[in-house]
Amino acid sequence: MPPPTDQARWFTEEVDPHRGALRAYVQRAFPGVRTVDDVVQDSLLRIWTTRASRQIGGARARCSLSFALISRRP
Repeated sequence: MPPPTDQARWFTEEVDPHRGALRAYVQRAFPGVRTVDDVVQDSLLRIWTTRASRQIGGARARCSLSFALISRRP
C-alpha cells in the first residue's frame, strides 16, 4: 500500500475525528432527515474536494459550513 498523501493524512487527523459529532448534530438539529449518513458523507466529500484546491480553516468549522450549504439545497 502506498504511503498516505498529505491530504489523506490531513483528513484522517483533522476531519475524520469530527465525523461522529457532525452526525450527532445532523440527527439533533434535523430529526426528520432520514439520510443522515448521506448528508455527512456529502459534507466530508465537499471538505475533501475543497482541500484539494486550497487550504481551508478548522475542520470542525468546515464540517458545519458544508452541512449548512447542503441543507439549503432543494
